[in-house]
Amino acid sequence: MKDTIRNHYNRAHALAMAEVVRLAREAMAKDPRLVEFVMGMGIWGFWDAANNQMFWDDSVGRPAAVKRLERFIDLWDDVLKLTGDALRFKQGGPIVRKW
Repeated sequence: MKDTIRNHYNRAHALAMAEVVRLAREAMAKDPRLVEFVMGMGIWGFWDAANNQMFWDDSVGRPAAVKRLERFIDLWDDVLKLTGDALRFKQGGPIVRKW
């Protein structure tokens, strides 16, 4: 039974991580200022090329394009520990998990 639960958890985590990537790419496609997504160690954010700054999940004035991603992470992070997985990528670029 323990292995079955672990398998379901791992599958749910993998599906949720794929959705994080999809929603982050969607946000970058909607807002061209957002050029890179970064997540790890409990936080996530985007590089805003227009303002030459990083904004994080707790930043004031996040672009509207990230709302769907924000809601998804808020809903599932406590259960699936999504922001504990390190990853980064640019729009259209490969996912980098070790840097």
